[in-house]
Amino acid sequence: MPRFILSSTDHCKTILICFRTQIEGENFEISESLLLFFERGIYEMEKNKDNRLVIIVKIEKYIEYMLTILLKLPRTEKFSIGTEVKTSMYEMLKNILLASKIDKSKRLQIYNIVDSNIYYQRICIRMMYNQKWIDEKKYKHSNELLAEIGKILAELSNLLQYISFFFCLFFIFRLS
Repeated sequence: MPRFILSSTDHCKTILICFRTQIEGENFEISESLLLFFERGIYEMEKNKDNRLVIIVKIEKYIEYMLTILLKLPRTEKFSIGTEVKTSMYEMLKNILLASKIDKSKRLQIYNIVDSNIYYQRICIRMMYNQKWIDEKKYKHSNELLAEIGKILAELSNLLQYISFFFCLFFIFRLS
């Protein structure tokens, strides 16, 4: 299977155009194979060269960076806000691992939970910065790492919505 070079949104648009063409030509066998190709392609796009999910690698990198920051917090804050951030980070990682193992129909709900974890961590990091417990460089870098994770998560959520849309279209036109 070839690797995709374009963004997932571009691929979804391309698949939609091909899908419409197939439906208009009423060649449903090709449409079924096109949908299978689309689904396999999404699976390939989520993984990197080591066959690991890209988002997991990004989350690991973020956790390692944040642990170094949390170790340098003032003692009283290390055990309050530091514990909260750590718990949220590990929960985010657990949920992504869970999402990679469950049915696609349930993944969107898990992705929303992860998104709320990201939002919570941004607030905590902002509070640490406002209290001058971390400097501006660490504040910006941690937010950049979270933004990368958020973008990948948004892309995965959009892909799931496209898959649902394509399968609904396929079965609607198949029945008519």
